[in-house]
Amino acid sequence: MAAEKLTPLPGEELSPEWGWHECGDEADVEGVDNELTIRAKVNGVYAGYVSFVVRNKRLEACNLEVNPEFRRKGLATRMYVEAEEIAGLKCVPHSSQSPEGRAFWNQKDRPFGC
Repeated sequence: MAAEKLTPLPGEELSPEWGWHECGDEADVEGVDNELTIRAKVNGVYAGYVSFVVRNKRLEACNLEVNPEFRRKGLATRMYVEAEEIAGLKCVPHSSQSPEGRAFWNQKDRPFGC
């Protein structure tokens, strides 16, 4: 993906938050917080979020939502890149995906994931 597509939207803010997800994989994460959520606002308006669970030393994507007015502007991609940078882990897709999710993961030259 070209670098210009990773340029934030004017007024864009990404806020990371670690938490605990009861996923049954406690031994894998050794008792540390194992869920990362990135929330996005643009000019103070909720724009979307993405959440991941740490599993097998990877960030497994769980949920992604981007409000329609902010879609197709690179916001989801920037949230994924931000998550990888914060966690120091690579993103992987969830085992079940919507058609939109598959298209997102199948994009050419995506700057995140394995």
